[in-house]
Amino acid sequence: MKVFYSIIKYLFFLALTVILLSALGLFTAVHLLFDDKAEITQFEKASLADIKRIKKIAIEVSGQLNQQGVQQIVLSERDLNLGISHFAPGLLQLPKNSFARIAVTEQQQAINVTIPANYVSEQFYLQTKHQLSDNQRMAFNLLRDWVSNKWVNATLNITIDNDAETGQWIKPSRIRVGAIKLNESLSQNISDTLIAEALKQPTAKPAILAWGNIKGIQHQDNEITIDYTLPNTGQSALSSYQSLLLSPDEQQLISIYETQLKQLPKRGQLVSLIAPLFDFALTRSKQSNNPVAENRAALLTLAKYFGGDDLTSMLSTNTIANFQANAKPYTIYGRRDLAQHMVLSAGLTLVADEGLAELIGLDKEISDLMDGKTISAWDLLADKAGVRLAQNATRSAKSARQLQIDLAKARRDEHILPDLGADFSYSSDRFSIEDIDELSSLVNLYLEELDILKP
Repeated sequence: MKVFYSIIKYLFFLALTVILLSALGLFTAVHLLFDDKAEITQFEKASLADIKRIKKIAIEVSGQLNQQGVQQIVLSERDLNLGISHFAPGLLQLPKNSFARIAVTEQQQAINVTIPANYVSEQFYLQTKHQLSDNQRMAFNLLRDWVSNKWVNATLNITIDNDAETGQWIKPSRIRVGAIKLNESLSQNISDTLIAEALKQPTAKPAILAWGNIKGIQHQDNEITIDYTLPNTGQSALSSYQSLLLSPDEQQLISIYETQLKQLPKRGQLVSLIAPLFDFALTRSKQSNNPVAENRAALLTLAKYFGGDDLTSMLSTNTIANFQANAKPYTIYGRRDLAQHMVLSAGLTLVADEGLAELIGLDKEISDLMDGKTISAWDLLADKAGVRLAQNATRSAKSARQLQIDLAKARRDEHILPDLGADFSYSSDRFSIEDIDELSSLVNLYLEELDILKP
């Protein structure tokens, strides 16, 4: 990213200048700029408690869709970091083993980023190698070896001013890299570059539109309060997803699959729907040479057809009851609920991510348990199968083509979902919360039986 290049260009020219002055100066510069340990080693991961809180927020927001005026939502530091873990990798295009998080205290706010030093040095070298003399290049290569196992830990301080002009509530402040604090002018230039680069990304569209609905931001104690209005667009979740994240050509591709879907059987085994749809995707891929896009369109079309437009309903307490009442007449092993689980979790994986899809599926089982029901191994199997299906359908061109070939030849239920056997019949498929880990491990073993579902 250009912002990283800008930061490191300044810092490495500083370090190279010090090299020419003295070896002691070099040691001091490296010690100040780079750290032996990463301050952040992973993004925040959502727990079941987080999913339940998100469900509650989604339901509350959905209930406000027809309300006029300004609404409020209060976000904790964890809420903000869960958002960063979901959106930052695509929005900022962070390199491998790089992470970001936000820190909110009573006095201030800051965004912390950790990046491998070897990635930074490599990118700097690619950008400047033609500008370096032979001696500078030799010195720089020595420096690269020296910092290869180190880390760049940076902090961008921000301030929140609710009295500022509309849209100007958040202001970046000075940046710290390692132990060095950059001056205000350089910090501002880097912040401006960072924001400009982030806003150029296709994934920034939802954030830009959401920002336009925000009317104010306040920092109180350890929480951020956001004042916002909800536009009454009348669009469903997947329809909004299409309009925000997909190009007109991609939306047209989904329309093509919707037309194809209307020509397929109106009821029966799910495999009778999936096989011809992916045979169609295989044929189209030979012309478009983009099997990943074809598979995405096929799965999103299926998910929409099975009710995946209504993401709010998918998050509501009576999720499966709502969907089963209007379940499509397609089955796996004679059960509509398994077809519904598999298709919707595949669609949700593409709309959100596989971690959220699995957590929502697992949360449904926990909700059933809290309602006096039991946990179903079959439901977990179908949920995880949908996630794996979406992953393998879009991981790479090679994986996408192979999945098309395999699904086009599928004829029986066991070709798309493993059979748990008689031990997990309706009467026996009843488990408690203590069985979750063991059931998940068992389900993963069964998924290994099918090539289309192997990780």
